[in-house]
Amino acid sequence: MSASDCADPGLFTHDPADMDALRRTLAARPDASSLPQLALRRVTAGPDALFALPGVLAEVAGDGALSVLAVQDRRPFVREGADLKPIVRGILRDAGFAVELLELGGEQFDLHSDFDEVERVRSRLRGDRVALALGSGTVCDITKHACFEYERATSVHIPFVVVPTANSVVAFGSGLATIAKEGVKRTWPSRLPDALVLDARVLRDAPFEYTLGGVGDLAVIAVSFADWFLGSLLGVEAFVRAAFDIVADVRALLPSYADEFAERDLAGMETLAKLCTLGGFAPTLAGRSTPMSGYEHSVSHMLDMSAHHFDRALAIHGSQCGVSTIPCAIAWRRLLDDFNPADIDLDAC
Repeated sequence: MSASDCADPGLFTHDPADMDALRRTLAARPDASSLPQLALRRVTAGPDALFALPGVLAEVAGDGALSVLAVQDRRPFVREGADLKPIVRGILRDAGFAVELLELGGEQFDLHSDFDEVERVRSRLRGDRVALALGSGTVCDITKHACFEYERATSVHIPFVVVPTANSVVAFGSGLATIAKEGVKRTWPSRLPDALVLDARVLRDAPFEYTLGGVGDLAVIAVSFADWFLGSLLGVEAFVRAAFDIVADVRALLPSYADEFAERDLAGMETLAKLCTLGGFAPTLAGRSTPMSGYEHSVSHMLDMSAHHFDRALAIHGSQCGVSTIPCAIAWRRLLDDFNPADIDLDAC
């Protein structure tokens, strides 16, 4: 492994791989007392981060639990040309963990984030078992919310670790969960994982459209923060400056690292994974999805409902949001260029 395979930690103002330093930075803010704690204890990132998984599980378990509920869907993923899921199970079993597998969704990879799937996971949780989500943002959201519901019902904390199989969304670093109710996606208060394991080789070998989805899910900041700030000026939202500040690295690195993301080199994949994690911190600090979910997400949700109605396949969520950002940015440009409050006749509205 060469040095160029690893992301340069000096790139980051807020490096999620050093959560202690990040928490100290937040604690030093003048608004620190109003911010929620980032309960994510550890982020392990790098070309071979996967092999640190047993140590990460042992750390978050604390009391030496050696049982793991591995939650995944039926979609195949590879690492260096080999089937990823047996690799993970082998790493855990070689380290002495008993692994119970729970596969979600159907044979056609049609997994939907809804409360039926949340209950499937929740019913298999135990206080002496670590929950491991191996998969997409959908698998992560279902598992995190199952852990959240279990803890709320029993007051027992479930150690929870996520191994993302693609840089597809910002959900991995978010304390909220997107779960559909009555056919409509909604964002619910949930919880953060205890640890993230961001293996650059796994993320590199994911289908490229998933990587595009992650870039799109981050690109929404071109308009989402403006939507949120406008809402605060109109008195319908409360703008949290820390949520804006935490994604400074996203604003700086997302455009400048475009080539590395497109080429999917290892350092680029690690950098993108960290940016996606920071993107998830923004709604966590705000206590709402609004920082990373403006009107472009409303457009994406309408596309989802349209696809369901007309029996079309769903597109990648982040890609929809990224494409929807373009007309939303055009609308903002028209507003900034053309809007004159003096021209508005309120009596005629």
